[in-house]
Amino acid sequence: MGRAVQQAAVVMSSVGTVAAHQLCGPLRWKRESPVQPNNPDAVVDPDAVVVDDSGDNAGRALLTIVSAQHEELVILTVQGSIDVLTAPQLSEAVTNALTGQPRGLIIDLTTTDFLASAGMAALVAAHEAIAPTGLFGVVAAAPATSRPLTLMGLDQTIVLYPSLAHAVTAMTDPTEMTGTPTG
Repeated sequence: MGRAVQQAAVVMSSVGTVAAHQLCGPLRWKRESPVQPNNPDAVVDPDAVVVDDSGDNAGRALLTIVSAQHEELVILTVQGSIDVLTAPQLSEAVTNALTGQPRGLIIDLTTTDFLASAGMAALVAAHEAIAPTGLFGVVAAAPATSRPLTLMGLDQTIVLYPSLAHAVTAMTDPTEMTGTPTG
């Protein structure tokens, strides 16, 4: 079987550059020999990337972070689980997002299905990295994300929004901006 290859996909979109960073599954790999995995007799491009979407992701950490720009805001949409294995990936995405010195940073956890203490620590570090001059907010409406943040009291430090639309409006419309955490 081929060697595992981690890849970062960079996609150009109408709202700006979107970077998707994936850690592990679905496993992307290049075949060392130019054959298809399900059909050894078929020859394919040796540089083709094959995606293993068999669903057998047991034991693999999965996190996808998509970065988009809206006016002077950077929005990081996080999909998957944020735990001790994937929190460094979130921290790296925050660092990359802040290199352009945006007016604000929104971390959207709408599609995040698990938030461990390492992930919460990464959110606090992100908040500290942009403060005091920049705006920071987290979209966390689902119980998998809002509950741990609230139980740990982070809703007293970090502004939580129920939706991305609320966060963007609050950070771009001065009449809507409260600037204080919910709670």
